[in-house]
Amino acid sequence: MSAAGGHILFICGGKWQLPWMRYLKNKGHQIVLVDPNENPPCAAMADMHIQCDARDVEGIYQELQNRGLII
Repeated sequence: MSAAGGHILFICGGKWQLPWMRYLKNKGHQIVLVDPNENPPCAAMADMHIQCDARDVEGIYQELQNRGLII
């Protein structure tokens, strides 16, 4: 896991991910959410929402680069 304050990439943001996201946010992490839905349950808590299919690895990578995140 990255150091406090780092970015965490969540693949899919359904209601079952909310407790994990809340925990990581409380630890100081920034959350990048990848979910194809326009308004998934975790979107309001995420720092960034990339609306993309989780299987589109190249599209996710490109979007992260476009937003200035290096992985």
